[in-house]
Amino acid sequence: MCIRDSVEGKPVIDKEGKVIKLLGTAMDITIRKRAEEALQASEQRFKSLVQEGMDLIAIIDEDGNYKYVAPTKHRIEEMGRDVADFYGKSIYDILHPDYHDLLKNSIKSIGPHESVTVEPFRYMGKNGEWRWMESTITNLTQNPAINGYVANSRDVTERIERERKLRDILEHSTNLFYRHDINNVLTYVSPQSYTFLGCSPVEAKKRWTEFATDHPENESALKLTEKAIETGEPQPAYELQMKKEDGEKIWVRVNEAPVVE
Repeated sequence: MCIRDSVEGKPVIDKEGKVIKLLGTAMDITIRKRAEEALQASEQRFKSLVQEGMDLIAIIDEDGNYKYVAPTKHRIEEMGRDVADFYGKSIYDILHPDYHDLLKNSIKSIGPHESVTVEPFRYMGKNGEWRWMESTITNLTQNPAINGYVANSRDVTERIERERKLRDILEHSTNLFYRHDINNVLTYVSPQSYTFLGCSPVEAKKRWTEFATDHPENESALKLTEKAIETGEPQPAYELQMKKEDGEKIWVRVNEAPVVE
């Protein structure tokens, strides 16, 4: 164990004015030094987390004015901005007007020490282009060290664009896209349900087996679905006879794969 000492002393001088020895005292300050080193390490870890983190961290007041913006390198660069761009400004200066009320209402709804995730909203990049951001805001107004709302934000422009492209594919395809849970309840149905099932996507959210007829071939189709759920592995495509809401019967070829988390 290393013991840190704080030493104080004074010289002992002879008649000729020469130093002949030193008198001193030593105090054990190990605990203090350990605390200082731990604090320094903690601050360094926090600085690294902030600078290299994936979120833009900021503190705003109840009116949306920036009080602090952490120098999160990756997110700042991704937004095409510098830390200095935020100071002296309000979040509403870069927020699209269509989303002002959304953010204001979200901030008002947060109780002390509570958090809320704000759905994606549009903000202006440094070059004037509109991008998408998602934020989680925590009310720390009663914490004297913060005295504001901490916003952890991330640019989700690429994700939103991917979702839009996928939605365009789903909505304009001639195929029906769907998702169902392990109980065969449809949790998502694309707009092609009007053609395939004779009902809206919302109306179609029930057990898909309710659309299946009692045709003998459907029994093997159900077994393949059950096996996919049990094994977590894709099964061969199968043909299924279905009945629309108006009673019309159609045949479909089904390709599906399980989603394993």
